[in-house]
Amino acid sequence: MFKMFQTSRLTNNNHNRPPDNNDTNHPTTATQTATISSSCRQQQLLVQTHPNVQLPRQFQDQSRREQIERSCRRFMGYPMAVNTMYKTLKKIQTNPTERKYRRIDTKHAGYQRSLANLPGTEALLRAINFRPCSLDNSIWTMRHLDPTLLQWALTCLERTKQTPEYQHAKTELEFAKQLHQHLRAFPSEDELALRSVLLSYVPLEASEGRGTLIHVTIPTFSQQQQSRIVQRRFDADDTLLDVIHWLGGTLGTVFVANLLETHEWSLVDRNRISTNNNRLPLDYSKRTLQYHGLWPSGKLLLSPSSLFQEDDECTGESRGLASR
Repeated sequence: MFKMFQTSRLTNNNHNRPPDNNDTNHPTTATQTATISSSCRQQQLLVQTHPNVQLPRQFQDQSRREQIERSCRRFMGYPMAVNTMYKTLKKIQTNPTERKYRRIDTKHAGYQRSLANLPGTEALLRAINFRPCSLDNSIWTMRHLDPTLLQWALTCLERTKQTPEYQHAKTELEFAKQLHQHLRAFPSEDELALRSVLLSYVPLEASEGRGTLIHVTIPTFSQQQQSRIVQRRFDADDTLLDVIHWLGGTLGTVFVANLLETHEWSLVDRNRISTNNNRLPLDYSKRTLQYHGLWPSGKLLLSPSSLFQEDDECTGESRGLASR
């Protein structure tokens, strides 16, 4: 009789226990099944209503060659990444038996500066058989050297170098490096004297709430560093020439030389774009900041003039209220 009572007690406990996650009768499993069924019905409905539409395959379902090509395309706006990756893979191809070239330290300063946190980096490495080490995830090693995939990756990177996006980004990078060298240079006594002369041409700074706040962005060549921004208040009837004199007196006479004399640099209104989606350089005439639409505030970008075409036309509101 004790055995019968014990069996009955076990039966009741099993009946009243909460469902286990691995139980086939668990409600979550039913929900998952309903979700999958709903997804299948949506796909079937899409096929019925749009028979000619093909859904793109997910990245992991594509071939290795397709993954490599797609990853390289994502590098177009990052010339440092393209150059670093090409140099790394070229060393592996030239020295296929040297294992030291098949090892990448993601903590290295060069990797952090050029490739870290960029879209396509890890995907490309995985596509050519790189994997993180089990003992140290920051170290990636090539498990197997596939010469065909390696050559295809180099070919795709070479094609990336020919794209307009890469060429544009490369020009901006070289310009940022040039600026970095100028800003790092220690000014001589003659340079300081010329800067003082330039600052004497600049009108007194407008009081807060009355003038226009001009922001000028100075690009940096490092992907980890934010661009440098200098700002000052001007009156609405001040001119861009006053802004350039202020930049020359504050940051260096090279700004005046390249903006006004050689015209190798340009100041760009970040709120104006051309018909081909490029920003437009501003002219440095005696027209006021308000005329240029730089009131009650203005955001300017220092940029190389080689990026602009003379036949670019501006779209949208390009001037201030005083232009009419």
